[in-house]
Amino acid sequence: MRYAIVCCMLVGVALAVACAAAGCREDADWTPPKPEPQDAQPPLPTTTITVGEVALEVEVADEETERARGYMFRDPPADGGMLFVFPDETGRRFIMTNVPFDIDLAFISAEGAVTQLVRMKAFSSREYPSRMPAKYALEVPAGWFRSHGVTEGTRVAIPADVQAKD
Repeated sequence: MRYAIVCCMLVGVALAVACAAAGCREDADWTPPKPEPQDAQPPLPTTTITVGEVALEVEVADEETERARGYMFRDPPADGGMLFVFPDETGRRFIMTNVPFDIDLAFISAEGAVTQLVRMKAFSSREYPSRMPAKYALEVPAGWFRSHGVTEGTRVAIPADVQAKD
């Protein structure tokens, strides 16, 4: 009998620890607390690119630290996006750690063609890899590509001064 009581107590403690570690909450609509504003990357310099026939103002993330932070800890852009400029064309991987909103991502070749479109989910630690080498990546609010008719093969015109930042 004593053994059964000890086992029940241990199971109870284990369940309480597991629940706390998993962040159990009674309300199903709980979302993680929003990070503090000081954790957010300040807005980056902007430029205008053309995606298909649509002009789009984008922040330019062309340094390693800027590319690593992206939209972490920020609100979604009202309009516009973020262009990631890399020094070379190779396979790329993106994750959504600490990004509180869904994003559409386009991997773009050095020649300016969209090679892949991906919907990335908020707060996901899943890796989103490119199928082909990419020199650029463009992040926009979820649904932007569909609403503007952007598909794989769509051309993206990037200003020469942005391309030159290798």
